[in-house]
Order: sequence, then structure tokens, then C-alpha cells
Amino acid sequence: MNKKQSVMAAGILAVLCCLFCSMCVGVLLARYFAASQKRILTEVTAGLVEAYPQEEKEIMLLVKKGLQPVAREAEKTADYLSAYGYRLSDFASGYLKRSIGTAFAGTAVVLLLLAGLYGHVQKKRQKRVGELTGYLEKINREGTASILPDAEDMLAPLQDEIYKTVTALRLAREAAVQERKNFADNLANIAHQLKTPVASLSIVAQLMETDGQGGERAVSLRKQTARLERLIEALLTLSRIDAGVLQLEKKEVDIFTLLELSAEGVDEIIRARKIRVDIPNHPDITFQGDMEWSMEAFSNLIKNCAEHTPEGGRIIMDYTCNPLYTQIIIQDTGAGFAPEELPHVFERFYRGKDAGENGIGIGLSLAKSLIEMQNGFLTAQNLPEGGACFTVRFYHH
Repeated sequence: MNKKQSVMAAGILAVLCCLFCSMCVGVLLARYFAASQKRILTEVTAGLVEAYPQEEKEIMLLVKKGLQPVAREAEKTADYLSAYGYRLSDFASGYLKRSIGTAFAGTAVVLLLLAGLYGHVQKKRQKRVGELTGYLEKINREGTASILPDAEDMLAPLQDEIYKTVTALRLAREAAVQERKNFADNLANIAHQLKTPVASLSIVAQLMETDGQGGERAVSLRKQTARLERLIEALLTLSRIDAGVLQLEKKEVDIFTLLELSAEGVDEIIRARKIRVDIPNHPDITFQGDMEWSMEAFSNLIKNCAEHTPEGGRIIMDYTCNPLYTQIIIQDTGAGFAPEELPHVFERFYRGKDAGENGIGIGLSLAKSLIEMQNGFLTAQNLPEGGACFTVRFYHH
């Protein structure tokens, strides 16, 4: 049954309900009027017979004939009681009250029937809307859902369009995921192909330094090959993140251990600049995440702080936990971010004017992506007293 047929069926049912109620009201009024006329006629007849017992037969004959006046006296008898002061309103008052009450009762019954019909239709419609809404919610939550049974109602065209849209979106999503996976695989293949010659160049540079050949050029070559190796690894990781194929574990990560290991990853820079690193030990503060990839993210944050902290400066870390999230703060005693650079610090390949010569502009972007993949949030700001500050929040839900 399509929408037009459903509307017509509902209209016909409403009309039939009104006709049925009208017939019931008419029958009730007819019975009431008949009973009233019978009562009046009985009282008049009994009074006449009691007053004129000898005329009983003629009186009953007149009653039987319906008290119809003869034709020549019709005009005289048409309004006979008016001569004695009786009016139509004197006889209608009782009937009028009963008629109004019956009419109100009939109207109330019709309205109740229509309200019940409307409520039934609305209930069925809400149930169907709930089924379609639940289907879409399950699709969004789980990615798939069982097909609803076919229904011939007003929402059947909407259900068909939802199925078509969901199917098209699923196919488009699968195609996009496959395309991104292919891109990641191709980039990984390119990265692996580049690793061999880069590794060879690095070995040659190290041998030249060891043999005392090449001088500063050999040192520069080794630094550039190391920078190229880091770039390849970073691009490979970013491509896996973009393709959605980077799998992260979800385990308890102790924050103190995480920060200690992350700082050790940039120990060379910290020692060269004689930077003091303060990491307080707050036991039993953890979050759900991946230790290895979290170390990658926090090493990049600490490295950025170390590169912009003057010799003898400090890097201060602290962390707290509340019912909503676990917060980690990393700050330094450097000059901080330039105001015009602050909105761009997490953009890929963005390098500020004071960036280190070995920087490639990916570290902070990679850190942000890895943190967000673990239900986290990363922000950067300048402290009022000077220095840069990174704030990381891992939400519990």
C-alpha cells in the first residue's frame, strides 16, 4: 500500500466512523421521541376515556387512525392548541435538552474514535521511524546491520532510499579505504626501495669519517643521510595513519615510564645542551594506549622543546588525572613560539624561522596524529613567563 492509498483508507475509515456515530445518535433520538409521543398519547387517551367512558370506542378509533383531522377541518385543527396559549417552545424544551446532550455525546464518541485512529497511525509511524533510526545508528556504530523486513506503508519509499544510500556509501567507503591502502602500500614500497641506497650512503660516509677522508663533507653527508632516513620513516608512518592501517594497542600505559623512555630517545640533544629534565613520579597514573607509538609522539614533543631551549635550560613535565581525562604537560624555558607561527605548528612540513637545521617539519604533526588516534587531544601555547608548553589530554571515554 503506497502513501496515496494509505491516506484514502484512513479517510474512508474516518467517514465510516462518523456515519456510524450519526446513525447511532439518530436511532437514540428517534427512540426517545417515539417514547415521549407514546407517553403523551397514552396520558391523553386515558384521560379522555376516564372522562367519557361511553365514547371509549370512538376515542380508540381516533387514536388508531393517528388523530388525523378531516380535510375540511384541517385549517381549524392545524394550530388548535395555539388558541389556548400553547406554543411550539413549550413542547420542545424537554426534547431540546435531550437532543443537545445526545449530540454532545455523539460528537465526543466521534472525536474519541478519530483520536484513537490518529494515535494508532502515529504509533505505527513512530515505530517505523524508530526502526529506521535504529538501523542507521547501528550502521554508524558497527558498520553493518541486518536488512529490515519490507513494509508497505508511507515510509516504505524512505526505507528504500535509505538502503540505496547506505549501500552507495558503504561501497564508496570500501573503495576509498582500498585506494588509501594501495597508496600506503605504494609509498611503503618506495620507502623500502630508498632505504637501501640511503643506508649504503650512510655506511660510505661513516667509512670516510673513520679513514679521515672527505673531512667536513663526509660529516655533512652522514648528517644528510641520517636526516633522509628519518624523513622516509616519518613519511611511511604518516601514510599508514592516513590509510587507516596503522594498528595501535590499547593497554595500560604508565605515564612516568612513558616520559622517561621518551626523554631517553632525545638524550643526545639534551646532553649536548646540558638541559635539565624534571619528571615527577606520580604512581598509578595511567591511560589506555600504545606504549611504543606514544613514545614516538612524546619524543617528538620533547625533542622540539630541547631544540628551542638554550643551553643550561630546563624541560619540565607534569601529569594529573581526573574523572574525565589524564593530562600531561611538557614545557620548556626557551623563547616560545612566535605568535604568527603558533597556529601552524602542527601543520605538516611547516618549519618556523628558528627551526633546527635537521628538522623536517613532520615531528609535531606526527605526534598530534598519534595522540588523536588514542582518544587524545594536543595543544600548544606560550607561557606567560616565557617558554613553550604542550598540553596532552587522554580522555577516558
